[in-house]
Amino acid sequence: MVREYTVLEPDLLAGKFDAVLGARSYLLDSADPIGYLRSDFSCDGSYNLAHFCDPAVDARLDSADTLTDVAGRQRAALRIEADLTGRAITIPITHERARIGTTGGVSGLTEDPYERVLVTAGTSLR
Repeated sequence: MVREYTVLEPDLLAGKFDAVLGARSYLLDSADPIGYLRSDFSCDGSYNLAHFCDPAVDARLDSADTLTDVAGRQRAALRIEADLTGRAITIPITHERARIGTTGGVSGLTEDPYERVLVTAGTSLR
């Protein structure tokens, strides 16, 4: 079955499907990966399409959320992500890669793999 996402989301969140093949833009809410992981994989996650619930994972997310060191938070997020991937809670099927080509006279482009911000006030053409 193929539907527009706005019509599909209530059924996804209600768990009415055995499997779903979908796309999720993680960059939009992953400035802090702990927040994304909490949303998608905690027992009370607001976007937990897998209906996954493991109190041990919630405790690890709570612990990671107390970290103030950016590198420490990233390491904690990577460990939690590896655990979830190892359990096949969700299965990534693609990894988007964007390539940006420019001429030699362009400088100051932002290398955003999701191409939301490319040209900024610092971009110039010689």
